[in-house]
Amino acid sequence: MRVFIIGLSLCLATQFAIADALSLSDVVNLAVKGDIWSQQSQAEQSALQLKSTAAKQLDNPKISVNLNNMPTETWQFNQTSMTQLTLGASQVFERGNRNQIESDLYNIKAKSHPLLRKERQKQVSRSVALLWLNAYFEQESHALLLKNQQVLSNILEISQANYASGLTNTKQQDVLNAQLALMQLDDQLVQSKQNLSAYLSRLQQWLVEGAVGSNITIKPELPKAAFQLTPEQLKMYAQQSQMLKVLMQHPSIQLFDSQFQVSSKKIELEKQAYKAQWQVNAKYGYRQNSDFGETRSDLFSVGVSFDLPIINQAQTEQKVKAAIYQSESVKTQKRLKLQAMMAEFSAALTQYKFLLKRKTLYLNSSSENILAQSQSLVKTALSAYAQEEGDFADVFSANLIELNNQRALLKVKVDIVKAWIELNFYLNQNHLGAANE
Repeated sequence: MRVFIIGLSLCLATQFAIADALSLSDVVNLAVKGDIWSQQSQAEQSALQLKSTAAKQLDNPKISVNLNNMPTETWQFNQTSMTQLTLGASQVFERGNRNQIESDLYNIKAKSHPLLRKERQKQVSRSVALLWLNAYFEQESHALLLKNQQVLSNILEISQANYASGLTNTKQQDVLNAQLALMQLDDQLVQSKQNLSAYLSRLQQWLVEGAVGSNITIKPELPKAAFQLTPEQLKMYAQQSQMLKVLMQHPSIQLFDSQFQVSSKKIELEKQAYKAQWQVNAKYGYRQNSDFGETRSDLFSVGVSFDLPIINQAQTEQKVKAAIYQSESVKTQKRLKLQAMMAEFSAALTQYKFLLKRKTLYLNSSSENILAQSQSLVKTALSAYAQEEGDFADVFSANLIELNNQRALLKVKVDIVKAWIELNFYLNQNHLGAANE
């Protein structure tokens, strides 16, 4: 009977066949391709480009038709020489170079949208990848819990039978402790299932509509080669100068350059208020000959008018100063954002290094690692119990210790990939879906 317990506890985990399981790159690709925000961004970019073209155009000319100086006694058009039918046209020109500057403003804003889409792509990739990893951890953790629940349940059943027959030194307290541990294991299974369902539901909203079913599943394996940094890369990114060079290429930082160009153009736009605005007027007046055969020449007038921006100069100066301060504010925001990103990148890099060290504690080339020691502890406890030299509580405790260490190793593996994903967000690389697994 105890030989059966030993064999049962040493069996491998059951293989789970999951149909249409999604890998990390699958989910990221689906999310990036299905992100409708990109369509909105492209539409806004096209609108800004059209506004840029339209802003260069002058206002429409004004046409006037007037009947001037009609005598009210006779209402005859040819009675006096002053009576005339006037056709006039006037055109107002832009103040300074205002139209071109407004066109440049729209054009700069339009050119920022590819950077916004690139930033959005990185944000979506990171968010979806972290959701996938959380779901993966809960799924694999649930599998470990389920496997150990089956093993421990069988051990408990056999021990209960032995306790009832009085053939072993198994105590009632040991059996009760084991039953309580199994109930707690059931609670952990429910929690794991609950968390998995929540992560899959949140993951579903990112996927292309109709591309997958409502019941999505996670591919039960972590990506490997594409999510590793070489020792040379770790050393290079640890240098602040190299880190700064990398972050300067990030779209979140480059967007501040675009904002600074916009603020500089706004300064130029406010300065145009110092310049005069011109208007050209032209009129043609038709006069009819008199009844006595007197010839009356038609009249033509042309003129130029402009305003003198001298009264509102104080107001203009304040607006220019405000635009300058706004431009300086953008520079400060860029520095603050760069400092924050450098700190976040450094923290992620440090976490990545320590997680690699933790992994070696569980898995290394020698037999003296946490996982190997846990397995040896289970074998020793089972062997002692089979030879009636050990307690049932030791067997049960050893299996729980191995389970906890397996879950801890699983979390370390998942956290390593999470740390890499955080690093990848700051590195000037393609989104995660483009990485080979």
